[in-house]
Amino acid sequence: MIRYLKSLTLRQRANGILGLTALLYCFAFVGQFFFGSESWYQPLYWAVQSALIGSVADWFAVTALFRKPLGFPYHTALIPRNKDRLINGVIKLVETKMLTKDRCKVLLNNVEFVPLFEKFLLSPEGQRAARLVIHQGLHLLWKSQTSEEWAQWGAKRIRGLLEKHSLVPVLKHVLLDLCEHNRYEGMVVQVLNVVQERINHPAMVTWLTAVVAEEAHKKKRKGFWSDFLISMSEATDVVNYHELAQAIVQEAYAMLENWKRPNSPERTAWLRQWVDPIRNIEDNREVCNALDEAWERWIR
Repeated sequence: MIRYLKSLTLRQRANGILGLTALLYCFAFVGQFFFGSESWYQPLYWAVQSALIGSVADWFAVTALFRKPLGFPYHTALIPRNKDRLINGVIKLVETKMLTKDRCKVLLNNVEFVPLFEKFLLSPEGQRAARLVIHQGLHLLWKSQTSEEWAQWGAKRIRGLLEKHSLVPVLKHVLLDLCEHNRYEGMVVQVLNVVQERINHPAMVTWLTAVVAEEAHKKKRKGFWSDFLISMSEATDVVNYHELAQAIVQEAYAMLENWKRPNSPERTAWLRQWVDPIRNIEDNREVCNALDEAWERWIR
């Protein structure tokens, strides 16, 4: 029975109570013909009658809000008849009492949006939502232009950024760190390895042989004895330009190999010689102009 009552709606329960009260009143009305003279019966009768009158009054009042009970036309169906007035009244109540400008300011001032937003972003749902928004936004942004247009846009921005800055101050800072504090060890070793590869190439020996021979021929033109001694050295193979070039390459290779050692005295002494020229590099207009021109060509 209890489960059955719980399964009923509020309206069904109210109608059931009204019907039960009416049924009890019928029994009480008939019972007064048999027990009317009893002292306990009159209070029971009036209690049942009062319950029935209250139930009918409540039913009529509630029903009159939505429709006409028993077709009674006066002061019934109040909500349907006054729907517009009720809606306007609720709107006016919300605007003038609940959502006023001052009240909204107070409520918004009391809300801490940053902690709420941070808490949301740290949650799994917030992270998924953020990733989705970023992904969709980047997708729409990328699709707004073609790859060629994006490439031109990026190249223009990068070129404009690089053209605003000169290479000289940056290069001066790096070279001073290298010469004064012997920094960038990994970069120095890589550069030395590249230089060693270049000078150890057979073409380097061929080029250096030609350079040494050309310098020797220049010495011949300075006088008879210079010409005689150099010619005799060449004829007797005392001076062999090819072997001389190989010796120079081997010596340079060994020197660079020695420089690759961290804090080697030879490299440190050689780098310290460049400290003052590098500090004053901005005063040398020819060097600065050459570096800026090279920088502009690289940018283009």
